[in-house]
Amino acid sequence: MKTLVLTIGVVLASVFLVNAQVYHVIKLEGSVTNLNSGKILAPGDVINGSDRLAFESASASIIAIGDNRTKYILRMPKMESADKTDLVLIANQAANAVKSRNAFKTRAFNPDQKDVVDLKQYFGNDRFSIIGDQVKVTLSEQKYPLSNDKFIVFYYKVKDKPVSKKLGFEQQTINIEADKLREVKGEKIDANEIPDVMVYEYEMPTKDYQEITSFNLLFVNNADLEKEFNTIIPILRNQKMDDKGIKEYLVDYYVDFYGLTDSKVLSTFIDGVLKKSS
Repeated sequence: MKTLVLTIGVVLASVFLVNAQVYHVIKLEGSVTNLNSGKILAPGDVINGSDRLAFESASASIIAIGDNRTKYILRMPKMESADKTDLVLIANQAANAVKSRNAFKTRAFNPDQKDVVDLKQYFGNDRFSIIGDQVKVTLSEQKYPLSNDKFIVFYYKVKDKPVSKKLGFEQQTINIEADKLREVKGEKIDANEIPDVMVYEYEMPTKDYQEITSFNLLFVNNADLEKEFNTIIPILRNQKMDDKGIKEYLVDYYVDFYGLTDSKVLSTFIDGVLKKSS
């Protein structure tokens, strides 16, 4: 009898823990409705683990964080085809925990670095992002001496047509400008990401080049990013986290969802958001 009571207690506790899971909505792609409340979800909303979610499309998704600060993406599993009735799922079933890169604790975040000595490490080989319109990067003169005859080039394709962009520079500082990269022969690219960007060090006289790395290049709107951070900050402050801890969390959140970026730019951006929100 005691064994039966204990078993029932464990089962009930497990059910309670599952239902007690909550997700704080940070960002949405597409539209998702909480069928329990009848409300279309928005940043700042809270979803219970047992809530039924109706996704507008198979590509709709939610970025959320739990009370334990775990980051999640809530979305439908991959399916070949689906109608509206198939796009309903319990929140806990839709939730996928995001494995953190712990950028703040690794070389992925180093705002004190004076100049870049390894562009492969700086850009990575997965995803690199630009916050706002541009980023200026000072390179080591010993490793990457810049001149009119030696410079850095981005190579990528737009609509299967090759594009080669020489990065502007002043002394040892290159300038990566979003608008120039998204403009091809006078035509603007209406996209937030350019896939398969290859980075080369190019020498004009000999036409020799050396591939440094390749990655997907993402353009992040600073106003949208500020909204995301301003959604996260109150959640963490309610958990009694200080601003130092919040900054570490925001760095990891950014790198987990947007990839690597310039550490100084990200650090300054977060400091500004925290100051305005205090």
